[in-house]
Amino acid sequence: MTMTEAATTQSMADDEKLVKEVESTVVGHPWRRLIARSFDQSLYGIIWAVFHYFIIWWHPPNSFFFNLLDSYITLAMMMVIEPALLAFWGTTPGKFIFGLEIRNTDGSRLTYSQGFSRMLGVFSKGLGYGIPIYNLVRCWRSSEATLQGEILEWDEGLSYQLKDTRPLRGWIMAGAYVMVLATAFWIIMQAQLPVHRGDLTPEAYAANVNDLLSRPNRGTMSRRMTATGEWVESSDHRGSVIYFDFDGPPPTHELTVENGLVTGVSFEVERTDTDFWQPTYSYQKELMVMAFIGAQKNVNGYGLIFRSGLQEMLSQRDSYTREIAGVRITNEVTHSGFDQVGVRPVPKEGQEQYHHVIFRLEKVQ
Repeated sequence: MTMTEAATTQSMADDEKLVKEVESTVVGHPWRRLIARSFDQSLYGIIWAVFHYFIIWWHPPNSFFFNLLDSYITLAMMMVIEPALLAFWGTTPGKFIFGLEIRNTDGSRLTYSQGFSRMLGVFSKGLGYGIPIYNLVRCWRSSEATLQGEILEWDEGLSYQLKDTRPLRGWIMAGAYVMVLATAFWIIMQAQLPVHRGDLTPEAYAANVNDLLSRPNRGTMSRRMTATGEWVESSDHRGSVIYFDFDGPPPTHELTVENGLVTGVSFEVERTDTDFWQPTYSYQKELMVMAFIGAQKNVNGYGLIFRSGLQEMLSQRDSYTREIAGVRITNEVTHSGFDQVGVRPVPKEGQEQYHHVIFRLEKVQ
């Protein structure tokens, strides 16, 4: 064998050895990798939720298109943030919990461009460009390839290491997931509160009402509220109309203003007619409660929506008085011409019905 042939043979052997070294440092635990990535995406989702709920005050509707858009935004965040984490830290929060690290084969951290190139491979080959169903197929194929000991395309030439497989890491990940889910729930609950908090001017109260009406799952109105509590036609009306249990325009919100600040708000509806069912006006009451009580500084979304018994209270047809977050809620009801059948009053045949409701919110001094 000539010296040239020997050198060539040695070079091939070195290359083969290098490939084996790279292969030996590629993690063959697809579920750990998948869960770690899913956890990281959840964190990006938290950041995005805080931004669109509390910075730009955008409440996207719950639809396939907007859910897909939401998914692509978090993927875009991952494409930008993860390369930076790998460049400065060598891992990500999810990978760190599971003891995973990504480095070059010489032990150095990836550059940002290396990390970004890797993420392009993850996005296209691993996540199937985020296309529904196809992304599941790509995840499954990648997992199968990893189980077979294959090097995934985006990991070629890199050292993907697993420190250990201690059960404690799984428990820590479970606890971290619980914290993320609890945080997401808290964000969603807080996002139900109005845009203006604290002391309200008449303009701020009206803005709260209009903001609440513009949100999905509440419908929108062909009217908007002015600073006097009155309703005017809205030129930018879009979407469906929300109904307030009565015919004609919704009632004016009577504002009690002291030193330029709203200290109370009420509405009054009086109706005399024949053969009409007694309404609760729960939509109008909820709108008023969320716009006024939801603005109080000592209120949180979860407490107001769930712990206060708000929905049960607003559906009552009888008179009641309650206090929530330093605001007295008074519902005064007078009616005649109805029979009580089960839990709902029904009109008496051949008689005129009378129904009078005053719903009032007042700050308790």
